Amino acid sequence: MKHLVLLLIAVLAVSAVVLPAAYLSSVNQDVKPKDEFFFGVTYGQDTVEGAKLLIDKVQNYTNVFVVDSMPISNN
Repeated sequence: MKHLVLLLIAVLAVSAVVLPAAYLSSVNQDVKPKDEFFFGVTYGQDTVEGAKLLIDKVQNYTNVFVVDSMPISNN
């Protein structure tokens, strides 16, 4: 019984060190530096015309536009 407990403790200790180290090394290899920076705006009014005006105003410096309006989203 004592040997079984020691074996289980050893397996847990090894897996607690090896598994996170293996995961972190695989994650770091897949990460590529991104040159793209996302800058966005959100629109929460109820008119499509207002959204079009805001899109025209910010189109030169934003690449994300979030429509936060239920009437526009439904139609």
